[in-house]
Amino acid sequence: MSSASLLSSDGLVERLESTGGPLFRIVASFGEDGVPRAEVTVARGASGDPDSPFFANTTEDWVEGHYRPLLFGRGAIEADAAERLTLSP
Repeated sequence: MSSASLLSSDGLVERLESTGGPLFRIVASFGEDGVPRAEVTVARGASGDPDSPFFANTTEDWVEGHYRPLLFGRGAIEADAAERLTLSP
């Protein structure tokens, strides 16, 4: 839980308490070559399907604060892909 004091026009008001947190955290920058670089940690996996192996596969990384590179280039993304899904109308 996090808390913070708030100021209103009347002065100090009661504390704001948050009982939740971010689903993901990201650290981003640009390299000397101008290419974006980022590392990310996600509370849940990439899938919304509880039966998928990717549903909660990154939860422990998120809890422990372990970040993974966020891939930007098609080649890097395709090389790292575990599955490919094609959506058609």
